Amino acid sequence: SFVAFGIFLPKYLVDYFNLTSVDAGIRAGVFIAIATLLRPIGGIIGDKIDAVMALKVDFIIMIIGAVLLGISDGILLFTIGCLTISACAGIGNGLVFKLVPHYFHKEAGVANGIVSMMGGLGGFFPPLVITYVTSLTGTSHLAFIFLALFGVIAFITMWHLGKRNRSLAAK
Repeated sequence: SFVAFGIFLPKYLVDYFNLTSVDAGIRAGVFIAIATLLRPIGGIIGDKIDAVMALKVDFIIMIIGAVLLGISDGILLFTIGCLTISACAGIGNGLVFKLVPHYFHKEAGVANGIVSMMGGLGGFFPPLVITYVTSLTGTSHLAFIFLALFGVIAFITMWHLGKRNRSLAAK
């Protein structure tokens, strides 16, 4: 979501909320700044508590933010949803990078590189989906609900990972 929102947010704010390009750019910059500044906080949280559990909480909050985007018609609710996703994207990024060396002890550098690459590439698909869904339906609401559904998939993945970790620890 970090790359995706950085790409699509300025134009979306101009087109959907009739903001000036400067205002939209500043708002997108705030989104990116928050997500960037909170990455280390995610790492700190991952160092202090179970990163998988923290990611589950992060994804739940991100899902709420995506649902807010999906139901918002005004700039206030949309802004709250964006800021929620921004915070979760930053914290979640730090948590993911905490987990990679845990699961890939001997290949942490390569694994982190692949995770970074996939995150960067994955950021280009949501704007395409948002544009496509909006062109089909006339609204972007459904596209943001799809973002919430991807959050649900991520949550389920973390839930299964946590379950796997507990069963391995019990052995």
